[in-house]
Amino acid sequence: MMLSNSGRRSEDNRRLIERLGIPRTWVHDVVTSGEALWHHLNCQQALPDGVGNKALIVSAEAKHNCIEQTPISIANSLDEADFILLAGIDDRIKDMKTLLDKAIEKKLYLICSNPDLTAIQPGQPNIHAPGYWAKYYETLGGSCSYYGKPYPLVYDHIKSLFKPSVRKVLAVGDSVHHDIIGGKSAGFDTLLLAQGVHGSHFINQTLAEGMLSLLASEPELKNQLPDAVMSGLCW
Repeated sequence: MMLSNSGRRSEDNRRLIERLGIPRTWVHDVVTSGEALWHHLNCQQALPDGVGNKALIVSAEAKHNCIEQTPISIANSLDEADFILLAGIDDRIKDMKTLLDKAIEKKLYLICSNPDLTAIQPGQPNIHAPGYWAKYYETLGGSCSYYGKPYPLVYDHIKSLFKPSVRKVLAVGDSVHHDIIGGKSAGFDTLLLAQGVHGSHFINQTLAEGMLSLLASEPELKNQLPDAVMSGLCW
């Protein structure tokens, strides 16, 4: 099963995985944070009482299927919005900080369906991902909810999809902050992939040396260590 911090619906990511050369038959199921949010929106469980149904959607996608067949409608501006749905990186918004500074003045609720803090851009500097901006909004005093790793809502959703025979689960990923902390909180064993978010700590290092480098830079992670580490995956 693949679990992705993607604001898209699961079927979109199934097609993406196939384009990466991974056959569908290799993957039992694909679950995205956007899919988990869609289920909650459809059941009217995602918004606090008193928050309306018009969403200003921040996303790279022109088609917002995360709200299809739900009571949610699209707001075309901050002034029209009842809440913000932060699902991705929208290149049309040049200044997220200013947008959120204005949103806090209206005391808008925010849903983040991609809690990643950093977006990796091959050959380019990493940029702030939606989770970073949701955290910034909280520092302003804003109210937020999160769908995706490491938060429990998405793990509750995938556990509901497990067959009764499933007893032990290994969570594999490249981010301690999302894959490892989320997996451990869900009661899973965990495996960190060195090639990815923390890759700079493992350059020309053994896996053990890379973990020591990571802990030296973020000592607060000392109680969130993975059960195992490997360099990466190939197929």
